[in-house]
Amino acid sequence: MRAWKLFFPAVLIALPGASGAYADTVSNWNGGFGNWSVASNWTPPTVPNNSAGTAYDVTVGSSGFVALDTSPTINTLTLDSGAALTGSGSGPAPSLSVANGATVNGNLLLIPGLGTPPVSGPGSLFVGGDLNIGSSALVNLAGSLTVGGNLTTASPEMVLVSPSGTSQFSVSGTLTSQQGGVMLLGYSRCFGAFNSCPPPITLPLQPTNGPATSLGALVNNGQIYSWSNVTASTLVNNGTTSLIGGGASVKTLQNAGTIYLSNSCCSLGLEQTAGLTVGTGTPAVLGYNQFADGVLDEVLRGSSRYGTIVAGPWPLPGNTEGGYQVSLDGTLDIMLQNGFTPALGESFTILTTAPGDLSGTFSDVTWDAFDNGQGYFVVSYNQPAGEVVITAEAVPEPSTLLLLTPPLGFVSWRSCRRSKF
Repeated sequence: MRAWKLFFPAVLIALPGASGAYADTVSNWNGGFGNWSVASNWTPPTVPNNSAGTAYDVTVGSSGFVALDTSPTINTLTLDSGAALTGSGSGPAPSLSVANGATVNGNLLLIPGLGTPPVSGPGSLFVGGDLNIGSSALVNLAGSLTVGGNLTTASPEMVLVSPSGTSQFSVSGTLTSQQGGVMLLGYSRCFGAFNSCPPPITLPLQPTNGPATSLGALVNNGQIYSWSNVTASTLVNNGTTSLIGGGASVKTLQNAGTIYLSNSCCSLGLEQTAGLTVGTGTPAVLGYNQFADGVLDEVLRGSSRYGTIVAGPWPLPGNTEGGYQVSLDGTLDIMLQNGFTPALGESFTILTTAPGDLSGTFSDVTWDAFDNGQGYFVVSYNQPAGEVVITAEAVPEPSTLLLLTPPLGFVSWRSCRRSKF
């Protein structure tokens, strides 16, 4: 049996659900272009805005194009594929509050420069329940996003913009980017007319202070590019996560994909990120910092399908290269999934940085049983190469608990062995 692990694990706005004293009214957009505030655009012909004991369940069909020219509160929202909702007005984009759940399969665009007339500033979205975003949706939000439940997105373009780094993104449940989904979290580069491109990277590196993003948990099965300061209890990465600006802090990291301390989209190199922190502590350096209570669940699903953390090496000015610092402590938990059994002698490079930028070791190493319970993993800390490598081996002599091999740095193993579920 796999040993159970117990983990102890924002600005959040609580929105009341429409129940009890409220009577639900189904409100349908009549189609075509028009302003939210015009009653004749709706069936029944009443502007949806919860009041006087009435809560509105709003649906915008595929032919609808709604100009949000007021800041209503409604009960639920359904935005069908082909439909669009944008801000409208001469000032900042209005905000939309949804007391319960929202399903978005169309275009939800609350960003400056869009609308009729175009708005001059960002609008915010508040959802008290779950927010579900489909694969046909395009979502661009430049204000604050608050979700009281879970956020699930399969959108190929979900962009949460933070033009000044002050937007707040909060999901009290789990944010899940599904396979095929692409999320830009706290995007702040070259977006429209209100943000210019940053200057070239210079040394010493000064990380950007991205917008605050508070999540119950983050599950990435697609692609996430982050300029935010992300905090979450758990990060489960099955896809590609790029930490470009800001930083990320979690208690537990489960990695079956690739995590870059860089931008995997456009140019792999040094970025203005503070990096990734696992566990409780204050990082002394920029890069990957794992503390004593931090847990890295390293997932092996095949000989070439396993989790990798890439902190370097990156090209630097002057035709040199460098990487982010990597400081290790806490637990490495090696998980075998999809029926995969490593061959004895098979190795997996689970973390890379620049030569000399690796320090520390995992204080505890556990793994799923394999080779009839006789297999174990050796962890090699190759400081000169800047690599952490795990290798499947057969049980050594009982006296072999710790070896030091100078060309490769520390090579260690632990006898804590367990079966999988």
